[in-house]
Amino acid sequence: EGYEWLIDDLAERKERGEFEVVSNLVHYAQSIGCTPAQLALGWCLKNPNVSTILMGATTASQIEENMGCIDVAKQLTDENLAELEEILGNKPESWMGPGGAGTRNLKTL
Repeated sequence: EGYEWLIDDLAERKERGEFEVVSNLVHYAQSIGCTPAQLALGWCLKNPNVSTILMGATTASQIEENMGCIDVAKQLTDENLAELEEILGNKPESWMGPGGAGTRNLKTL
């Protein structure tokens, strides 16, 4: 009793397919020889829209594992990144506002 909110939240996440996405990401990480954490951080390193990565760790072994993301990022190809975007299925539309694609695409005289 008292966990109804959690049961409801998990049911909603399952309905939205979030657990399937996580499972697919775990399998993808395994297929390229890394951990899910290394894959996530490697993806961040390769993403030109990410300027800063804050890693949380409570043990030295977690820091060592996380630093493996550098090797993962080096091996991620454009094809890998496209496959990850397909798994995630949540890539936002390009921002056309100030500082976004609209600004970068302006032609000057």
